[in-house]
Amino acid sequence: MDPTIQGMDSTTQGMDPMDTGAMPLDLFLVRHGESEGNVALDAAKRGDRRLLTPEYLARSTADYRLTGKGRAQAAAAGRWVRSWMEEVGDRALRPAVLLAVRAGP
Repeated sequence: MDPTIQGMDSTTQGMDPMDTGAMPLDLFLVRHGESEGNVALDAAKRGDRRLLTPEYLARSTADYRLTGKGRAQAAAAGRWVRSWMEEVGDRALRPAVLLAVRAGP
C-alpha cells in the first residue's frame, strides 16, 4: 500500500487511485519569483511611478520577466522541489501521471 495516498487499503490496492477517491497527502504550490511587475508595483506603491511607462503598461502580465532576484528565487525553489522528489521518489509522480493518462493528449 502506498503510504502517501489516503483511502487506500487492501480492498483498493491495485485499483486506480482516481477511482477510489483517494487523495495525495502531500501538495505544494510554487509561485514564480520576483518579476518586473512586482518591482514596478512596489515602486508605485511607494509613489515612484517611473517604471509604469506606456510600453510597460501595454504588456500583458504574462510577459513580465523575472528579475535577477526572481531567477535566484526560482532556482532555489527548483532545488527544493528536486530534493523533495529525491526523498519521496516516484510516489509523488504517480497521481500526476494517472491524471495525465486519463486526460489524454
